[in-house]
Amino acid sequence: MSGTSTKGLRVKLFGRFEVWREDALVPAQAWGRHKTLSLLKILLTDRGKIFSPDQLIEALFPDLEPAKAAKNLYGRIGELRHALEPNLDKSLDSHYIVSKRQGGYSFSKDSSCWLDTEEFQKKMETAQASERAGRWPEALDTYRQALDLYQGDFLAEDLYEEWTLSPRQHWRELYLTALSQCAECHARLGQYPQALEQCGKILKQELTRESVYRQQMLYHSLAGQHSEALQVYAECAKVMEEHLSAKPSPETCTLHEQIVRGERSSQGYPPPASPARHNLPSSVTSFIGREREIVKVKWLLNTTRLLTLTGAGGSGKTRLALQVSASMVKDYSDGVWWVELASISDPKLVPQAIASALGVRETQQCSLTDALSDYLKSKQMLLVLDNCEHLISACAHMTETLLHTCPDLQVLATSREALGIAGETVWQVPPLVQPDAHDSLPLKILKQYEAISLFVERALSSQPEFGLNLQNAPAVMQICQKLDGLPLAIELAAARVKVLSVTEIAARLDDRFRLLTSGSRTALPRQQTLQAAMDWSYDLLSSAEQTLLRRLSIFAGGFTLEAVETICARDDLRKGDSRIALTEILDLLTHLIDKSLVLVDQRDGETRYRLLETVRQFGREKLLDSKEESVLRERHLDWFLALAEKAESELQGPAQSSWLERLEQEQDNLRSALEYAKDRRKTEAGLRMVTALSAFWLVRGYLTEGRSQVASVLAQAGSLKRTITSAKALNAAGTLAEGQGDYLTARSYHEESLAIFRGLGGERDMAKTLQNLGSIAWKQGEYTRARSLSEEGLNLSRKLGDAAGIAILLNNLGLIARAQGEYTQAKAFYEESLEINTKLGNKQAISYLFNNLGSVAENQGDYQTARTLYEKSLALRRELGDKPGLANSLNNLGSVALKQSDYASAHALYEEGLLLQRELRDKWNIAFLLEGTGVVSLAQGQLVRAAHLCGAVAALRGAMRASLPPTNRAAFDRTVATIREKLEEKVFAAAWTQGQSLTLEQAIEYALDTSTE
Repeated sequence: MSGTSTKGLRVKLFGRFEVWREDALVPAQAWGRHKTLSLLKILLTDRGKIFSPDQLIEALFPDLEPAKAAKNLYGRIGELRHALEPNLDKSLDSHYIVSKRQGGYSFSKDSSCWLDTEEFQKKMETAQASERAGRWPEALDTYRQALDLYQGDFLAEDLYEEWTLSPRQHWRELYLTALSQCAECHARLGQYPQALEQCGKILKQELTRESVYRQQMLYHSLAGQHSEALQVYAECAKVMEEHLSAKPSPETCTLHEQIVRGERSSQGYPPPASPARHNLPSSVTSFIGREREIVKVKWLLNTTRLLTLTGAGGSGKTRLALQVSASMVKDYSDGVWWVELASISDPKLVPQAIASALGVRETQQCSLTDALSDYLKSKQMLLVLDNCEHLISACAHMTETLLHTCPDLQVLATSREALGIAGETVWQVPPLVQPDAHDSLPLKILKQYEAISLFVERALSSQPEFGLNLQNAPAVMQICQKLDGLPLAIELAAARVKVLSVTEIAARLDDRFRLLTSGSRTALPRQQTLQAAMDWSYDLLSSAEQTLLRRLSIFAGGFTLEAVETICARDDLRKGDSRIALTEILDLLTHLIDKSLVLVDQRDGETRYRLLETVRQFGREKLLDSKEESVLRERHLDWFLALAEKAESELQGPAQSSWLERLEQEQDNLRSALEYAKDRRKTEAGLRMVTALSAFWLVRGYLTEGRSQVASVLAQAGSLKRTITSAKALNAAGTLAEGQGDYLTARSYHEESLAIFRGLGGERDMAKTLQNLGSIAWKQGEYTRARSLSEEGLNLSRKLGDAAGIAILLNNLGLIARAQGEYTQAKAFYEESLEINTKLGNKQAISYLFNNLGSVAENQGDYQTARTLYEKSLALRRELGDKPGLANSLNNLGSVALKQSDYASAHALYEEGLLLQRELRDKWNIAFLLEGTGVVSLAQGQLVRAAHLCGAVAALRGAMRASLPPTNRAAFDRTVATIREKLEEKVFAAAWTQGQSLTLEQAIEYALDTSTE
């Protein structure tokens, strides 16, 4: 979301409703029930206004009897307070939701909350004040800011909620007013085409707005387009007649007559302004030389529609393109437009960057690429794409698309490599012209060389007393020659004249860049010259700073001070000046931060550091040269393996949330360490790491990645001796496979793991594997086998005194008992497990037990208790970021809503669960969610849709070889029987068959598409 950072809330009411807390989007599921979110929207509609309970009940629960409606309202108020401030003590007042003594509620005016509606109102008032004062550019800019805030109609997703109708109309009217006044500001600046464009936007939304036709007539007339002005009047008269059965107003008729007679006054309006023809950035330094290159590039642009300027970094591609573009603005009827890509890292944002430069916006009717093609189709324009190399594929695709669809468009690109598409002309930018260092030339002639001239110009900026003379000329010539005439390198060298003499600079270049002088300059790889310039900058660091910088390149994604101190300190890597003591690390890191080589990220009281990718790659080359890499990679692996294994144990206790977040932050480093273990065939370390990370992958939904990583490490282990370590990895592989409903594979992994444990005596791990095998047997309906395996595991865990293992197996026995209808016994198992896990502080296990106790209550028909327990489980799972658990809770809450005939809530919950499961691919829970949407469809009379969905469910469960507990099986059979009874047999059979033929993705998409029947 755009805008400045804030420690409070940022709320977007225009278009899609969004709430941001401290620059992070609050996910939809954080609000719990749909009515809780509706309550928030109502209170924000008029912040500070006191809404009585009756007003809120009328808006939220109009069909409920008063007592129940009031209870629901108080429940939603509590949920909203918690959602807005999750860590707020219940005994304290909310900063946002204010309760009045009269029983009313309001959203505090004094709270730290930014609203786009309030900001829109402020911008409108500011713009109107500027307009009244005749400050037209200022007014125009502010109106534009207001229009940028209006991302769609007020709460567009609540189109049919009665309480949104009045404010929606109010804000829409203000939006149209802003467009109208924006048009007037353009006109007052002589920008009549832009003024007419704004008018057109209004009429697209409100065709009968007569005042806008008058604006169009006036602006066409002011622009000298009299016939167009008269055509607008005719169109106005036609629209008024057809849509309102009326004639144009006297005011409109009078303006028409004035235009016909040529008596229309232009007082207050200037003659038409010349249209903007470019957005080229202004240069803050002078452009030196390049006359021949400018002529060459212009000539090439006369022969091709796509010209790419290539060369090493720092060779002056951007400055040359800018100079050529500025000199050719008049050659293109629609001008020259510059697109800066250096700051973009995501290839998907290339179209957006181009659109932003051109002022093109995406619409709901077409994609951004299509919008660009439509806009540029009729334009005769030069588009300059600067710095394409890191986005090469995206730039190539976008350029090819635009050139194919826009016949009069030309593209000038700068890149370290060609785009590689048909019709491209590639030209390598040469170095600046320079004298031979051995030539003895008069100063007058010497200054005419481009490289010398650039050095002198930039040196003067750094040191005003600098001048080229007979004494320093040889050193200046030497610097330019050794830097191969690269503008960037020359400018960096010139900037140092305030601290070093040119002779000292030349001497330092001699020490570092000997490779640059050992042969033909044109024969050297292009990256050599960029590397030389970077090496020179690197040499300005102290020896210790250089050592730390290159060692920091071992990290991927970011790092902590503790990791740096452990991995990068100590003096046993190399002899001599590579030694860094532990006590030096913080100071050296601070120096690198001061020199902008290391960036700092602070969040939630924790500090992390990172390198820009270009700096990291540069440091990586230096690290390879230093021969330190293998030792550092070993340390990196050891550190992150230890971190993963510590996290594995911590994820069983009260610090689960923080450790899950820590692993999330370190994912790039963990992946890098694991890849190193695999590359160097460190199989033992690889097996330990995938085992340690499996719980994280499972909870955070990285199931596909986790399975792939475990499989590759196990494959590498091959036929190595069967060890406890490999058995643990097999068990982890089985757990991840089970998470995606691949029970056959999971069972195979677990059985192989169990055989190893039985042979080697790993009783604790044997109990875990028995637990997992019991879980799979339960899901496949083999309850006798499941009970036997779980009881064997429980006995082992009790023998070992493994409280966590005991708790898990008690939970599993509860699942089996519940599946067999033994609800009292199931509840006893769950409660004993809950007591143990509460002592352990295992929030994840507690969340699952709340969920399972809720299922018992639901089976017994106590829906209120079930809902309460499910919501407790949901809250914990949100805190932990447990995606599979979230999907499960959403399914269960949907089931309760369904049984209480709240079909809208049920479908919303199932839909949210399916969106999560589309990513997780947990087929067991996907089947339940699809079944739930099928039951909702049945309840709403969508019989064919219900048959499709149930057919898909039956096929999915059959493919998984999953068996339902009897109660679930009976419920599904009743649903199918009801659908079959209400449909003709042929219709049912066809719909059922079609549902069974759906792929998993097709079934999910079908369930999410509520327009299908």
